[in-house]
Amino acid sequence: MGLLFSPFRVFEANRSPAALYARSKWLGEADTPVWRHDFNETVSGLLKGQEEAGSWNQSALTTIRRLFGLHLTVRDATRPIMRGLDWLMDRIYPRSRLMTQNLREEITSEALRGLPFSTGRSDLLARGATLFLRSIFGRENAGDVLAAYDWLVD
Repeated sequence: MGLLFSPFRVFEANRSPAALYARSKWLGEADTPVWRHDFNETVSGLLKGQEEAGSWNQSALTTIRRLFGLHLTVRDATRPIMRGLDWLMDRIYPRSRLMTQNLREEITSEALRGLPFSTGRSDLLARGATLFLRSIFGRENAGDVLAAYDWLVD
């Protein structure tokens, strides 16, 4: 017995980062002009408004959201992605043992929709998300990442 409808229909013509990933990997659309157009539009939107220091709106949550979207689309670390990762690392993991930055953003289920994270303490979420993003963009063995793990252990 066949399916009554395609479970992939939800991704068709959808421009979200997750849908573009699905359209590329599961529907084989990566070489089509329509997918390429949608990809370029989405990536441009994700990069729009990035500040010179690397963040989006000086917001850890917005920066995490944009970087995760770029992971699903661009996949490889580009200069803007690296700036965002560096900004997050500098903000979330202080160079001293004293916290110099305080994440004051409310983290709700709605704010995390589309991200692979769940609600909890905002400082812990930001720390875990920062290390996750650094790792998925190939920086898992960088000195600052390893130092952050040591910082967490202490």
